[in-house]
Amino acid sequence: MEEELNYASVVFQNGQERPKAVAQTKEEATVYAQVKMRKPAAPDAKADGPVKHFRVLVVLFGIICVLLVAGIIGIVLLSIKLSKQDSDLAELTGQKEQLSSQKAEAEQQREEFRGERDQMTWMLNTILEFNNFPVSGFCPQKEIEKCSPCQDGWLLFQESCYLIYNDTIKPNPWMAWKKSREFCQQQSADLVVIKTLQEQEFLRTRIEYYYDKHHGFWIGLQDVSKDGTWVWVDGTNDTLKYWDGGSGQFALMIPDKNVTQNWAKADNLMRNKFICERRSLTHK
Repeated sequence: MEEELNYASVVFQNGQERPKAVAQTKEEATVYAQVKMRKPAAPDAKADGPVKHFRVLVVLFGIICVLLVAGIIGIVLLSIKLSKQDSDLAELTGQKEQLSSQKAEAEQQREEFRGERDQMTWMLNTILEFNNFPVSGFCPQKEIEKCSPCQDGWLLFQESCYLIYNDTIKPNPWMAWKKSREFCQQQSADLVVIKTLQEQEFLRTRIEYYYDKHHGFWIGLQDVSKDGTWVWVDGTNDTLKYWDGGSGQFALMIPDKNVTQNWAKADNLMRNKFICERRSLTHK
């Protein structure tokens, strides 16, 4: 580095004061001296480097701390918000489950009311089939809740009651087909109409052999037009055709025969026992 060169005048005096009158010569008064002036030394960049780095690190650390605090605050606020949402969701879920339970209870009550309504409608229609409804026969305790679906002596199967006429006390316990039907109609019933194999099996297990192999139990099936078209007393055509021979316009069920081959044809003059059917007072 180039040094700056300056000049200054310096006067040296001894301790004696010169007379004012004595003039000083130029050479005597002034002595020139060459003085070199140094500029302040520039800071050392190498020494200042660690300080700058430390300051930068402090600033970065401060920024990181601020960001961490901000992040923690954000996480806390988000956690509070999520917790509130979870609480609201749990409350809504509970309300939904409660409403579902109430709905299920309402549906169950509605089904119960519907069942009771259908039961009462069924019972009313059954009662209306009687000219004189035998209250004591169905409801001996005079309470609807304790009424029986069938009268004493009648058998219940599904939604029907069956009377297997087996009277041996009367002088003439057996009847012709038409007389048997009249008897059933007097009971607000009719000769049985068999619609399914299950019903056929039920009745077959309830009848017993009597007198001889040709006698059986009249059922409500007849060939009205004598053309081989067998019609039930309710007006429907027979589709089961569980025949086992015979001749005549009327059908009877023979005991101890194969379940699908125990119907026999016979004339009205033949006397047999019979089966009456009517629908039950109550149903499931």
